[in-house]
Order: sequence, then C-alpha cells, then structure tokens
Amino acid sequence: MRCFIGIRPSEEYLNEYKERVYDNKRFRLSKWFNLTPPDNVHITIKFLGEIDEQSPNYNKFIDDLSNIKITEEVVRTKKCFEFFPLSGRPKILYHGLYEDKKGVLKDLVRDIDEISPLVSPEISNETFVPHLTLGRSKRGISLLERDKNNTEYIKAFEVNFRITGFTLFKSELTKKGAVYTELVKFPGAMYNGA
Repeated sequence: MRCFIGIRPSEEYLNEYKERVYDNKRFRLSKWFNLTPPDNVHITIKFLGEIDEQSPNYNKFIDDLSNIKITEEVVRTKKCFEFFPLSGRPKILYHGLYEDKKGVLKDLVRDIDEISPLVSPEISNETFVPHLTLGRSKRGISLLERDKNNTEYIKAFEVNFRITGFTLFKSELTKKGAVYTELVKFPGAMYNGA
C-alpha cells in the first residue's frame, strides 16, 4: 500500500480554507488548479511510497513511530500562497508554513528518517519544506498569468494551529483524485506550557 506520514491542520484552518479558497467561486486560481478537498489537506512529513503491512518490519515501524515524542508546537501560515516549481509552468499551489521556533517539524522528519528504512528502504531524502498543498495542475499556470495580478492571486489568510501529533496515511490514487485513509494516529505530543 502507498503511504505517507502527515499532520492534519486545525479545524479553524480548514474552515478558512473552505470559505476563502475551496468554496469561493471568486478564487481565480481554481481556473488553473484542481483544488485539494478540505478532508485531504495536510502537511506531508514523509512520503514512504509502497509499504507491505505484512512485512515483519511493519509492526516494529509502528512501534517505533509510537515512541516518537514531539513537543506540542504552534505553527503559522505565511501571508501568501506559493507555487512550485518557481520556473516554467508551476503545477503545485501551496500554503507555506513558517519554521516553528523549536524545530519540532524538522526533528520529527529526522526521527522518521531514522526508522523509515524498516518499511521503505529506497525512501527519498528531499529537503523538508513545511507546507500545505492546496492544488495541483497537469498543465500548470503560465508565469505571465501568475504574475498578471500577483496580489489578487496569491494573497492568503493567516492561521496559527497546534501540532499535537501525526498520522500514518494510506494514499489511494483514483480517477477522481487521491483518497487518504488514516491508518494509525500517533498523539506523540508533550505539552510545552505555551
């Protein structure tokens, strides 16, 4: 099964996203991007690819994930939406996140990197950039169109939300798009007094 480890944003964030982007007929970027359904919005911590839940290492991997402790942390969204790649015809629309002060997300990525070879030996070690993917486009958006009314297109909303744990998701690709199923939730957070 195809899997990744992710973090769901708060209900407050999802409500803002639904109102200002997903259900907003005047959100002009929806002309170029297939917007992510609110139930699918998440921070991808680590894409694992195909893993075998029948593998003898799968249970050890789950046990090791459950032993990861993170300090509960507040992250904030950036003031604008961003695109990837920056050159050519960007095909990803995302909402960037400011790095958390304590490095909780980077520490979580590091901890998961250490144990992920148990189930996914050929995992990629791409640099982690904290973000929420909000849309994808097969054709992409031309830089001319993107820059035409820059502020109108990319001005975003800001929401702070707490990271209190992470989830192992199964990702199924269908004709209507990806379907994400929560396999195991890991609360993992220790209250930091903030």
